[in-house]
Amino acid sequence: MRSFSSYMFKGLAVIALLVSGCTKNYEDYGPKGDSGEVVIPEATSVIVVNEGNFMFGNGSISWTDLEQNTTSQEVFKSVNGFPLGDVPQSMIIEDSLGYVVVNNSGKIEMVKMPEFTSVATINGFTSPRQMAVVSEQPKIAWVTDLYADKIWEVNLDTRQITGSIASLGWDENIAVWKSLALVLNKKDSVINVFDIPTKSKIKTYQVSSGIVGFEFSKYAELMVVAKEGIYRIDLLLDGVYEEYAFTKERTPLKMAQDTINDITYFLDGDVYRFQNGILDEVVSVPAGANFYGLAVNSGNVYVTNTKDYVHPGELLKYDITFQDPTTYPMGVNPQFILFP
Repeated sequence: MRSFSSYMFKGLAVIALLVSGCTKNYEDYGPKGDSGEVVIPEATSVIVVNEGNFMFGNGSISWTDLEQNTTSQEVFKSVNGFPLGDVPQSMIIEDSLGYVVVNNSGKIEMVKMPEFTSVATINGFTSPRQMAVVSEQPKIAWVTDLYADKIWEVNLDTRQITGSIASLGWDENIAVWKSLALVLNKKDSVINVFDIPTKSKIKTYQVSSGIVGFEFSKYAELMVVAKEGIYRIDLLLDGVYEEYAFTKERTPLKMAQDTINDITYFLDGDVYRFQNGILDEVVSVPAGANFYGLAVNSGNVYVTNTKDYVHPGELLKYDITFQDPTTYPMGVNPQFILFP
């Protein structure tokens, strides 16, 4: 097995969202291949954030080399000699640094990538969930929170909390588009839009109750999955459109967007696929399994299985046939999936 320092870190594929005037010029969007199509490099490795058990402090990181079919467990602890913390929730990578948001420990662990060597611990949060970098000079991140009634502002250069933005209730997903921050408030089931320079809320998108999440499609649009259906928010035209109404109210857990093929996936016990107006069940959850995390890379669908929520889980990789997935061992309660 290769050591962590031998990994060639390839960076996150980011879909650029460019605009020209008030109309869509689709040729302006996204990284392109020779034929002009949107290209997302196929992942050679995958990082999974394992939540562990609440109050047990057994959260961990698993790193799978997809080319070698090997998985390293307890990556953070094995490198640094101390545990990651209680309920790690999410992770982002910026340049050569990784930031692991640890929910119940109220902190962010800052690590050098790809070695996972500890650089700093940023403390002082209430119950942090997800983060996004909103400014480069200085490098500022906003961090959502479950209980704080605010979005935290963090200076990543000084590694300190420097301020906050008022936001009542549970905030979860956060993404940046132009000079705006898009934040899912799960308490009110809305997507709030904040102007980053002024830190002020300027708009709210409401589609239905029970929004599970949102992700960008190919263009300047958000795909949104909620209890009552699937929606599309056009950020350029400022429009909200119902793409599909569920015949019954669902309880979706996670969603993921295949940007290349314009496919929306979500978990509701089983794995569902929405494409060209058609909703299909593509994977039935096996007996004794509990699907928990979901992500897409280069057409492949990745699902985590927590099993009984106590013992180590697993990661399943499906190709477009959704037959005979490749399975990798994970830690306890694998949840957040990241492609470095």
